[in-house]
Amino acid sequence: MDEQGYGEIVCFLTTKQFPERITGKEPAQKYRLAQNAFRKRIKKYELCDEKLFFRKGMTRLKVVQASEREQLFREFHDSPSGGHGGLNVTFKKISQRYYWRGLMSYLKFKVKQCQVCQNRELWPNMNLALKEQRQGKRKTSVKKTAGGKANSPLTTHVLDTARGSPAANLRIEAYYIMAGQWKKIAEGQTNSDGRCPGLLTTDQFLPGVYKLYFDTGSYFTANDIKGFYPFVEIVFEIEDVNQHYHVPLLLSPFSYSTYRGS
Repeated sequence: MDEQGYGEIVCFLTTKQFPERITGKEPAQKYRLAQNAFRKRIKKYELCDEKLFFRKGMTRLKVVQASEREQLFREFHDSPSGGHGGLNVTFKKISQRYYWRGLMSYLKFKVKQCQVCQNRELWPNMNLALKEQRQGKRKTSVKKTAGGKANSPLTTHVLDTARGSPAANLRIEAYYIMAGQWKKIAEGQTNSDGRCPGLLTTDQFLPGVYKLYFDTGSYFTANDIKGFYPFVEIVFEIEDVNQHYHVPLLLSPFSYSTYRGS
């Protein structure tokens, strides 16, 4: 149904007048059939506070005009809470509160255009050929540690500023938001230099919202420190996966800070 169709419904519910295209100039029987068909088509619609709603069982869904649909898609799909949840998850979220004819077709088109969703379909079951292709493209940009182990595209460095030394043996977990839920994708522990090399692989690294969880409580306990923060979480967004992202943590018992490093 297009904008004109919704306009006809609002007009009838407001004035009880049929659209002009149902003129009554046709034979009486045809005129009545056209009226009855129109009434049947709009019987699930109702107006409330000058807004059009569609009844689905006991639920009233707000009818969304074409100009509002892009914003809803961004809110329920692109945003951190939406988490690029794909077709079915996004449809479920929107259809619980909103309605328009062709909602599923609209979402199919939009999700198919979303590069994050297309990449996610390959993760973690990406076939070998695609893995080799991606690794080949990034081969020249992947640095190695002293031991020959590939660095993670996402790195961190924890410094205990109160002691003036790296924070060793501190557990770190990496999360990625999927369909509005945090999914743990990696974990590790800082070495004697306060770093956690190899935390993520390039195949795991996709555009989206990430979280690093630092188990500071266990670290404080192990070092006989009375700390205020049982854990620290740093949330950030990755846009260009071909860049390197460094997210350090400067930690003390009663404060911490972070920034994007190089």
